[in-house]
Formats: sequence, C-alpha cells, structure tokens
Amino acid sequence: MSGKQPFLQRVLIPLGVIITTVAFLAGVGFKLLGLSPTNSQVANSSPTSVASSSPTQSSELPVVVLNGTSTSGLARTVADAASQKGWVIKSVGNLSGPAPKITTVYYPQGAKSHALKLATQFRASTLPALAGMANDALTLVVVK
Repeated sequence: MSGKQPFLQRVLIPLGVIITTVAFLAGVGFKLLGLSPTNSQVANSSPTSVASSSPTQSSELPVVVLNGTSTSGLARTVADAASQKGWVIKSVGNLSGPAPKITTVYYPQGAKSHALKLATQFRASTLPALAGMANDALTLVVVK
C-alpha cells in the first residue's frame, strides 16, 4: 500500500468502532451492576442548601441538587448540567447524613413522573422524599 489513506478509513471508521464499543460496554456494565433509572436504594438524609439560581422553566418542578460525596463542586457541576437540560435549580448544597449507594432523585407526593424524567437524564434511581426534604421540589442526591 502506498500513499495516504483517506480520512474516512484513517479516522471516521475507527472512531465509529470505538464509540459503538464504549456504548455497548457501558450498557453491559449498567446491566451487570443492576443500575437503572428505577432502582430503589434506601437512604436517610437531611439536605442543606447553600445556593440558588433563578427559574427558567415553569412546567417542571424545581430541583435541589445535593452532593453526597467528598468531591468538591460535584453538585454545582450536576446542577449546571440539569439547568442546561431545562430544569430549574432551586438550590445546590451538600448532603448531611448517609448518602444513598447510587445517585437518587427523591420526589414529593404526586411528582413521580417528574422524578422519573430527571432520573432518566442522570441515570439515577427514584424514591419518595424523606422527612426534611423539600415538598415543593425534586431532590437529586449525587454520589457518582
């Protein structure tokens, strides 16, 4: 073989193979670990809020984003991503108390459909809100 290979053979085909492989392996990994948007994990927590931003979408419940890890800034990063997806961020803070084993959306009574939508976007489980959690907002506890 002499000469350069075309861009398609050199870059695009290997890139497509890599992306397909990563997506497949991620799907298998989630399946093996039993992770899905509707997994339930029990947690006891008391949220604390530290910051808020202005609402931009009125058709969804606002979201309280809490960091359940020791990774500084994780809740803010996730809150920014949620905001870009159209969610109104009510507040951002750190979880006080034990964290759930996986990222979880806690929802007030009557708001399960909103929780499922948010959980799907952030690969989280859903549970009814615990005592002390907002009853007018979803609470996203991030442990990723």
